[in-house]
Amino acid sequence: MTKLLKLGDWEANLQKICGNYKAIASKNKRHVHGFISCFVKNGLEVAEVNCDLDYINRTVSDIGKDNQHQFFLLEQKQGHCLISQRNVDVYLNPGDFALMDSSYPVSMHYDGTFSSQISHHLPAEAMLSLRHSNSTNLYLAADTPKAQILRGYLDNIFNDDRDAWLDNEKKMALQNLVTISFVGDARNETEEDILFKQAIIYIKNNFTDSELKPILIANNLGVSLRNLQKCFQKYGKTLGSFICETRLNFACQMLSINVNSSKKYSISNLAFESGFGDLSYFNRRFKQRYGCSPTAYKDYTLV
Repeated sequence: MTKLLKLGDWEANLQKICGNYKAIASKNKRHVHGFISCFVKNGLEVAEVNCDLDYINRTVSDIGKDNQHQFFLLEQKQGHCLISQRNVDVYLNPGDFALMDSSYPVSMHYDGTFSSQISHHLPAEAMLSLRHSNSTNLYLAADTPKAQILRGYLDNIFNDDRDAWLDNEKKMALQNLVTISFVGDARNETEEDILFKQAIIYIKNNFTDSELKPILIANNLGVSLRNLQKCFQKYGKTLGSFICETRLNFACQMLSINVNSSKKYSISNLAFESGFGDLSYFNRRFKQRYGCSPTAYKDYTLV
């Protein structure tokens, strides 16, 4: 049975293990279904991260507070996660890998659904070639040869109970394998993966336009709406729901920022600036997603 932890306790565990990351949940969520644990196997620090949060966030300010610089090799075990870092968005399905750099701001969206991830912690000094490479991929699809090789090696070292003097060799081998796996020309991606990424980028750049519709995205990407919808179905999404989720994510973040900002938004202005052309629709979808009205959510952040 999934553990139930207080939101503050869950976030404290996250920060103790991974650094200064903020756990964001809807107003009515005082608890998180899930847990965080950390262990060391063959010299490798590994964390298991389980949650049903809305999203996890790390800002420039957060980075300055803990000064932690390491890479996280993430494997999605259950559920889904959208990771946004360095102007790149990757959507993880079970079995997919992503490489996250703690030296840069990041947001990880779970949309309130349960997710389970394994995070392998790699020292930054051993991975500098990735940080400075212009051809670094942040994502490996589960069914690609690179992902299968990486998964096989991880399984091997976690099932290997030989003498500890081999630990350093195993760590170095893993670091080399990660470098080889994530630096390349992205030929591991299918046409559907590439189209999905292109659509996400287009939505991220245009979601504030209330006229943005699925057919407009398909036309601008030069594909049929049917094929584009099939790409999103592969990831358990629809175009319309993803556009709405992106707008709601933006509105939620702006409500949180608005508390300490000199620029104050009315709820109607916030709705329109987030890309919603109808205020009542915005209020209804916001309440469905976060369990309260935008006004109540704003008041909650003041507490």
